[in-house]
Amino acid sequence: MRKVLVSVLLLGFALILAACGKSQVVQNVEQLIAVLPAISMGNEAPILEAENAYGALSDEEKEQVEGYSILTEARASFDLWKADKEKADEVDGLISQIGQVALESLGAITKARSAYDALSTAQKEMVGNYAILTTAEEEYPELQIETVIGLIERIGAVTITSEKQIHEAESAYNSLDASLKEQVNNYPVLGSARETLSQLKVSNAEVLISAIGSVTLSSESAIVSAEKAYSALSADEAKRVSNRSILTDSRNTYDALAAEEAMKLAIAEARSIIRVTRIWVSRPDSAGGVKLYFNFVNNSEKAIKYVTFGATFYNAVGDVATCKYKRDTVNYCSDTGPYEKGKGISGTKWYWGKFYNWDISSVKLISLNIEYMDGTMVWFTPEQIEYIQY
Repeated sequence: MRKVLVSVLLLGFALILAACGKSQVVQNVEQLIAVLPAISMGNEAPILEAENAYGALSDEEKEQVEGYSILTEARASFDLWKADKEKADEVDGLISQIGQVALESLGAITKARSAYDALSTAQKEMVGNYAILTTAEEEYPELQIETVIGLIERIGAVTITSEKQIHEAESAYNSLDASLKEQVNNYPVLGSARETLSQLKVSNAEVLISAIGSVTLSSESAIVSAEKAYSALSADEAKRVSNRSILTDSRNTYDALAAEEAMKLAIAEARSIIRVTRIWVSRPDSAGGVKLYFNFVNNSEKAIKYVTFGATFYNAVGDVATCKYKRDTVNYCSDTGPYEKGKGISGTKWYWGKFYNWDISSVKLISLNIEYMDGTMVWFTPEQIEYIQY
């Protein structure tokens, strides 16, 4: 302060000595500059006043101003202070956002701490609510410990439905630092609850598996329930299920029954559509060509537009007979309707097979599809084709 007063006195003395040769406006600027070293750092108004007054001078008048460097230094110091204050205010805002400390406050606390630590020493001194940050950092670990203790207490008597409460308590406990975990005084309760739940889950799976009983087509719900309980077990728990092999056997048996039933339905559906009464071949002619005969009846309610089928020929020992010219193994044919329900082809209407091989002695139907008059189509599986021939 003494140094500042000396500077002001010296400047004032210099101004007095030079005043006689200066205009009043120049003297006014010098007086405004003279008081700048004594103003508080956050007060920009005197600096602006001096800068505006100096800027209004002519170039000749500006050269007469004594102590202009004090004005530039004041401006530089203020701008630096302002930049520091803005950064400090940003941290003030981040700290204010912490609010009431809760489990969700960790992000806000961490963000405020990181921002504060990045400040310079001068900037840190400008943060007005730093104590709130330190208090929050002290309260948060305590809140974590209290929360974990409370979650463990809320587990209560363990039942098969306690998985969620136990998992929440375990997750909260595992998120603690090692030093905080030591302060959870009821942690043994959590370990005991987990072991009890494990035993209950294993027992529940065993009960559900036993409840399956003799497997029928109505057993799917019981099997699914047992599978769901079993799949929820850990690898170690699954090994402890004494009747787990029954579950596997039950699933295999049910799948076989379901597949058999699906096949029966598919066969019944196919038979409700068409019946192939016969497919056979004539004896090869002199060129080795055969006549192919295909008889069927429309069993569906809709009129058939086209029947398309594929046939493979065989020799007397059951091997495929290949066409001597085209080397094909399948002969595709089509018959044009319309064929109403109960109508079809019978007798010896034949299809020239385009197959030439003197070894051909039999034929097998390998593909079949129908197009109805309304444009819809049906394709038959190999299994269905086998059972519609009767």
